[in-house]
Amino acid sequence: MKSRDRLTVDDARCMLDGEGLPIKNLSLGGFFVATDRPLILGQIVALRVLVADREIPVVGKVAWVNERDTPRQPAMPPGFGVAITRIELGDKLALVEILRRRSRRPGGTPSGTPVPR
Repeated sequence: MKSRDRLTVDDARCMLDGEGLPIKNLSLGGFFVATDRPLILGQIVALRVLVADREIPVVGKVAWVNERDTPRQPAMPPGFGVAITRIELGDKLALVEILRRRSRRPGGTPSGTPVPR
């Protein structure tokens, strides 16, 4: 599994300032958070990813923002993409296994959404 192998998810959330926000796609390298209140491009954030009954703390950088009025990816909801910059080894291994299992099950197909640069 490569860090850019991105899966669409419907049951993952990220905790930000006590609020659970939906994660729309997830990879080893990062994820996209749907919200009407995107963060600032380049902002460093500490988040908790909740997926498959696990809570995975990560530090990341806001890599891109999808504004409602001027979306970079019109097919995506408003929100922001996070590039993971720090994750503990045990949590990374758990995430690898979660993504591997999901990529094999029905509906666990790659999102096909390109990562904007």
